[in-house]
Amino acid sequence: MFISTNKPDDHKRFIEVIARESAVSIDEVARLYDHERAALEASSRIKAFVPVFVMRNVRDLLRRRASNQPIPARAGEILSPA
Repeated sequence: MFISTNKPDDHKRFIEVIARESAVSIDEVARLYDHERAALEASSRIKAFVPVFVMRNVRDLLRRRASNQPIPARAGEILSPA
């Protein structure tokens, strides 16, 4: 499956899917998604795969939070209550 990184509608759709899957608000998922996307885009050389890794990371963060597993230090700041 190819995921375009140039279409804002794609990102919005990915956020909605993750929110629905995880029963978390769209605003919260969007905040996590935007944070992960910015971090990965800043450090990646191949941008085409960034959305795939962003989706994986956000899902993993939400799963860890739901099961009270330790959150990686890099993500800890964004998972605390706003």
